[in-house]
Amino acid sequence: MRTINILRTMAVAGAVLLVPSMMSAQANKPMSFAVFGGASVPMGDASDAFNTGYTVGGSMDMRNSSRLGLRADASYGSMSIKAPGVDGSNKTIGANLDAVVWTSKKPSAVSPYVTGGASYAHYDLVQGVPTESHWGFNAGAGLDFAMGRIPARIDARYTQISTGDGTSMKTVPLTFGIRF
Repeated sequence: MRTINILRTMAVAGAVLLVPSMMSAQANKPMSFAVFGGASVPMGDASDAFNTGYTVGGSMDMRNSSRLGLRADASYGSMSIKAPGVDGSNKTIGANLDAVVWTSKKPSAVSPYVTGGASYAHYDLVQGVPTESHWGFNAGAGLDFAMGRIPARIDARYTQISTGDGTSMKTVPLTFGIRF
């Protein structure tokens, strides 16, 4: 619980520090969007219970004229259950609010970045199992690049969501997205 409070405090502090400088950079197109999809790979104990699934979603980046920015994204994912005789899946609706640090001050043809922040997930398992909503964190890296005239992104993140009973759901979403 203490870790979650620290993550929330860090997210609020990051927003307070970054938003004013982003607002002054309106001329540099400080806001962009992306749609993405890819694989959601279960890790740790989750890999014993679930098969690799999929994730789809969208994101919004706010970037000032420096290398710093904020990213908010929402996603939907599903991973089928491995247990013999159980037909079902873990359907997840999630959201992240992350700080992003790009390696260059201005967008370029290839721009690596690192990202991390707070995560929220709502899990809907098989019938008869109550839905759950929990907080956690994510951290990862990616690459903004151009495919001809199409701006794109690849991204890999480690996500850990506390499940409230002393365990956590750990996944690594590997995504490809189109930016606009």
